[in-house]
Amino acid sequence: MDNYPEQERAQKAQEIIDGLNWKGPWHMISAVSGMGLEKLTADAMKWVEQFREETSPVEAPVEAELQTGFDMPLETPEHLADRYTDDSEQ
Repeated sequence: MDNYPEQERAQKAQEIIDGLNWKGPWHMISAVSGMGLEKLTADAMKWVEQFREETSPVEAPVEAELQTGFDMPLETPEHLADRYTDDSEQ
């Protein structure tokens, strides 16, 4: 949207939404000025909180497992190179 004059942005956004036949929520944001990012992040947080409230206790261990995954040591670039290098071709 940064490439369009301010007075044309809403019309262009609506054209895109109509062209995609999009019926869900949407946000017009600007990477340059940051316009709309505050609303986008607030709405994203509301969605996350609502999802968390709707998640059954049975699904909770999956979330805990994901959180423990961050405790794993990061692999070094050398380690990754060794993993993805086929020694038989050398």
